[in-house]
This record gives sequence, C-alpha cells and structure tokens, in this order.
Amino acid sequence: MPEVQKVEMDKLSSDKESTGNLKKPPMAFYIMLVILAAGATLLLSLGIFPRISNNKMLDNEAKRIAQAVPELPAVKVIKAPPVQELTLPANIEPIQEIPIYARTDGFLKKRYVNIGDKVKANQILLEVETPEAIQQLKEAQAEHKQALSQLKSAQAELAQSKATLATQKANVKKTQADLALAENQVKRYDDLAKEGAISLEQRDMKQRDVDACKALIEQAVANVNAAKAQMEAYDERITAARATVESAKAKEERFKSLASFQTIKAPCEGVITACNVDDGALITSGSSTNANVLIQMARISTLRVYTYVPQSFYRYIHSGMPTQITVSELPGQIFTGTVTHVSGGINQETRTLTAEVVIPNKDGRLMSGMYAQVKFSIHRDNSPILIPSSALVVRGDDVTVVVVDGDKARFSKITLGRDYGKEVEVQTGLVEGEIILKDPPVDVGEGDKVLAKVVTEKISDKKQ
Repeated sequence: MPEVQKVEMDKLSSDKESTGNLKKPPMAFYIMLVILAAGATLLLSLGIFPRISNNKMLDNEAKRIAQAVPELPAVKVIKAPPVQELTLPANIEPIQEIPIYARTDGFLKKRYVNIGDKVKANQILLEVETPEAIQQLKEAQAEHKQALSQLKSAQAELAQSKATLATQKANVKKTQADLALAENQVKRYDDLAKEGAISLEQRDMKQRDVDACKALIEQAVANVNAAKAQMEAYDERITAARATVESAKAKEERFKSLASFQTIKAPCEGVITACNVDDGALITSGSSTNANVLIQMARISTLRVYTYVPQSFYRYIHSGMPTQITVSELPGQIFTGTVTHVSGGINQETRTLTAEVVIPNKDGRLMSGMYAQVKFSIHRDNSPILIPSSALVVRGDDVTVVVVDGDKARFSKITLGRDYGKEVEVQTGLVEGEIILKDPPVDVGEGDKVLAKVVTEKISDKKQ
C-alpha cells in the first residue's frame, strides 16, 4: 500500500475515534425542534388560508354585483298643492307722516309735546308769538271799517239820486199835464178869437203858456237824464266800494288766520316722532327748503307696507286680498293685513309688481320702521309639477330627468319653471304619476336596467 493512502487511512481512523468520543444531543432538543416546526406550520396556515378564502369571496361578490341590477332611490311625480304661500320682505311704515311747519313768522313761546308723545286731534302742540301779524291785523281791520264807511256814503248818495230822479220824473208828468191844459185853452181861445169874443192878444198869451210848458218839459226831461246818469255813477261807486270792502275783509280774514296760527294744533291723532325747535327759537313761516320742520308726527293706528311681488305671481295679487304679517321681534304673533292698492304695471328694472298692504294697529304693538314679512296665500288653478333638484341631469343646453319605465331608464327632456332650491317646478316634459330617479348616477345610460326604490317626498306649500 502506498504511503499516501496509508496516511489518509490513518487520518480517517483518527476522525472516527474523535467522533465516537462526542456526546449525542438530549431528547428535549428534538422535542423543541418538533414544536417549532409545528408552530411555524400553524402560523402559515392561519395567515395564508383565510386570505385565500377572503379573496375568493371578494371575487365572487364582485361577479355578483357586476351581474346584479342596481337599486336606486326614485320619486313619484306629483303636483304641488293648489294653495301656495308667497312670503316677501317688507318695511312697515305709518299710514301717514305729517311734517308740521309754522304759518306765520315769530318766536316760539312754548312747546307742549316731546318725541314719543301720543296726541289727539286739535291738541295744542306749540305757541308762537307773532307781533307783526297782530299789527297787520289791526291795520286790516281799520281798512275794512273805512271801506265800509265809503260804501255806506255811496249808498246814501245813490238813494238821494234816486229821490231826485223820482222828483224830476214827477215834474215831467206835471209839466206834460200843464202843456195839455194850455193846448186845450189855446184851441178854445182860437175859437173865441174867430168869433170876436176875445182879442188876439189874449189868444197869444195862451199860446205863450203852451210854449213855456214845452220848454219846462224839455228841462224836466234833461233833469231826469242827469239824475239817471248821476245814479249810474253812484252805482259804479257802490260797486267799487263793495269791492274795496271785500278786499279789506279778505285782508282782515287773512291776518286773523295768521294771528290764529300763533297756536299750532295737531291735525289728527298720532304720535310725535321728531321735535326740531325749542322755546325761544326764531320761527319762519312756510314749507320751503329754507323753513324747518317744527314737529314731525305720524299716524300709527293704521300701518302700511309696500312689498314687491315677482312677475310670475302678478296675476294672483289683487285689491282686497288678505295677508299675514309677521315680525321676528314678536314670535308667534300674526297680524292680518289687506291689499289696498296694486300698481298698474311691472317695474322694468326689477320685474316686480308693487303692492300696498294696510295693517290695523290699534293696540300699537307694531312700530313704523320695523322689518316684516308679508305672506300671501296664492290659489292657482293649474298647479305645477315639483321634483327634487337632485333629479336634474344637465347635458349641454338640455335639462333632463331619468324616467323609470318598468325596469329601464329613459332620459326625458324637461322645461323648468321656478327654482325653490331643493325643489324645482317643471312646466313640460313630465306627467303626474311617472317615476323618476331622485339622484341618478353618472354612469346610467339610456335603456339601462335599473331597480327603482320609490321614496316618499313630502311637498309642502313653497315659501318664497
């Protein structure tokens, strides 16, 4: 045997002897290895197998959902109630605001009221001292008396002229009678003179009497005409005197009125809203821009509001229509008003109709200047269809809704009316009783199968 092999054999025999000399591992070591292996196997089974099972279930559910018909919420198309509430904002105003000015110049002697005071008709509010008006009244009274005196004088002269005229007319008649007598005597004297019973000289004397009577008649007629002319002149003087009397009387009455304006009274029942003068202030008459308002008062036993009705409701608002007024400061209290006036046209800028509502306020609970809400009950013959705003599908310029025909979706083009926020009016495109999707998904197409679940939509009176 070669030496190399011998060496290797020796090495191998020495290794075996060394191995035989090592101790074998204890039994617990092998038990531990078995336990670890079993635990690892258990952990693997707990983590992998459920995941595989879940994935399989998800795949099955996805396949089922993909093949199932979607169930979507839907509503049944119905009409709105025939009575609709229209609520509009408004400001409460007094039925009448009265600025009180002075009617005569002077100084404020006394103010008897203050802001917030309730006054009655003809109650004294202010007293004004007007010395100039008093002096002018005295002058006007003197002029009136003088005019009356001149009128009486003219009337007396007219009466005298009438008497003179009557006298002259009587003289004319007497002279005419004397003339007739003288003419008769002349005729007799003519006959006697022809017979020679009297002389021609005697007959001529009678003729002279006739001529004298004629002259007296002419003079009496002239006197009558003069008396008539004088009477006409006195008539004109009386007419002028009467005009002077009327003018003086009017002037006196005017200054009496100005003097009476020293006391300023309330024209009606109301409340004082502003006082702009104090005792001793200089008062200027008139209501021009340079004259101050002394006192501002308002009638609040009746109030009114002006509200602006949208054009779409103008047909339903008319005079005599009852309304309800509420203010936030008086919760739970409702005040009844009546529409008294409606403007005859639509405002082109706002497209609204102006309506005046009058509110009784005997107890004074409402104050002018309050913000209020006026509610109208609108009775419509043809109520519109109302649908949820979420049901609208906008495609370009068209507005549509998804109508459910059996189990298929159909897109219907509609025409909208008023928008109430959560709900909108539909004028055309829908019929009462149809079923539409309340909130159609974006992936629903024409003719797709859908399962509609009808939900109840409570439609109440719409408030504007």
